[in-house]
Amino acid sequence: MATGRKYILRHVQQRNRINRFTYEDYNGVCADIIVANPATNKKNVIVKHAKNKMAAVATVIKSVLGKNNIKVAGYEKYASTNVKTLFKFNSKEDARKAVDIINNMATPDSINPSKIQTNGDVVSNYGVKLNVDVELDPNGNVVASQGGNYVSSNTQTSGELEDSGINWYLIGGAALIGVIMILAIVKLAKKK
Repeated sequence: MATGRKYILRHVQQRNRINRFTYEDYNGVCADIIVANPATNKKNVIVKHAKNKMAAVATVIKSVLGKNNIKVAGYEKYASTNVKTLFKFNSKEDARKAVDIINNMATPDSINPSKIQTNGDVVSNYGVKLNVDVELDPNGNVVASQGGNYVSSNTQTSGELEDSGINWYLIGGAALIGVIMILAIVKLAKKK
């Protein structure tokens, strides 16, 4: 159970602003994408994903589609759910291409770090063209940035596993409120 975590993908400023993320961020987002289907309006696509992952999924999909010459006209929550996002496109052809690319990502797709070029361009294991974050190592060589700050909902960290027991903060807070109420009742009783 995630409690109040905030997941933000890094952005790097360049001439043409491009959303950048590490290859591990990409792998995590792909694990959270379930399927893409054409909507009733053929210029729209509905993407089903893990609960509460719309922001990160939309950021990565928009960036990946941009790298594949498909412009996203907009996106929004679909049917007031936390598991579907509606993507809008300017043409039926762009929407059709987007469905194919997003479904390749949903396999789930991943990136082999040894295939990342020095400018960050890479083709994923399922043929998706994208650009990921790169950095200089101590020797001055350009290497793929490791790590990332996106946690897939399909993996649990050791901290999440430890939190699955009794929530002692909640019990302590309830006990404190109980003590305050008892003291207030005793104080009111003494006044009478």
